[in-house]
Amino acid sequence: MSTAKQNNQTIAAAPKRTVVKKAAKKPDSPAAKAATKKKPAKSTKKLVFQLRFHTLFGQELFITGNHALLGNNDIEKALPLQYFTHEYWQVAIELDEIQCVDAPVAYNYILKNADGIISFDWGNDKVFNPARLKTKETLFTDAWNHAGYFENAFYTEPFKQVLLKGNHTPVKTATVKTVTHTLKVKSPLLQQGQTICVLGNVGELGNWNTGTPVAMTRPAEEDCFTIQLNLGKASFPIAYKYGIYDTVAKQFVSFEAGDNRVLHDVAGKQKQVIINDGFTVLPDNTWKGAGVAI
Repeated sequence: MSTAKQNNQTIAAAPKRTVVKKAAKKPDSPAAKAATKKKPAKSTKKLVFQLRFHTLFGQELFITGNHALLGNNDIEKALPLQYFTHEYWQVAIELDEIQCVDAPVAYNYILKNADGIISFDWGNDKVFNPARLKTKETLFTDAWNHAGYFENAFYTEPFKQVLLKGNHTPVKTATVKTVTHTLKVKSPLLQQGQTICVLGNVGELGNWNTGTPVAMTRPAEEDCFTIQLNLGKASFPIAYKYGIYDTVAKQFVSFEAGDNRVLHDVAGKQKQVIINDGFTVLPDNTWKGAGVAI
């Protein structure tokens, strides 16, 4: 049989293909279209939490707060901090648009010792609002607040609402268009008419001139004295100290004790630095109280 004839027989013997018509695709519902077009939320803000703390061998540090990325105040879900320098531990997180809630987020640090004993950073003044952070990156540099610090007693309700309430002095501070650094510090035992001020070795902080200190302000419902600064043109590191300013006499009273504080972190248009300096180093024996035992 010739090759051509074989090919003809093969073709003739091939079974016929069954053609199946595909059903027409139904148009997507509006909800399905929306789900298809919806893109995953992109990371919009980076937060770095840096704690000034000198640890001993075997100790670990964590951070927790009332936000999902901080473990929702669940110790088992607290984020571990990483060793950064001999003086600092830190951790970084990223928030997308959904996670940048317009609500206060309070956070605290946790110290875990080698024997498993846990200690907590005391207080509720470490607070930020993710939606209101204006830069792509924010560095929080915090001081550990040991529960046994004597000054903490003055932030309990009897002192805040009754005994020291009358000492609060409203202060208006100058506003800056671009905020690179925010300083926060607590000082519970000021007298009526006094506020905390700051001086340092750069022009933005008065060049140590006690005739031109930078006054700080504290809202009546808050614990910290605060000042927002534009240090975009300043030379780093910056040495500074807190002091007392008399708003009535309009004069500087005194510096806090101890060594100069040092600000190392440079900021810019896309990064801001928030310093929580803990307590001022001022006399804590100025309050006198009397009571009657029954």
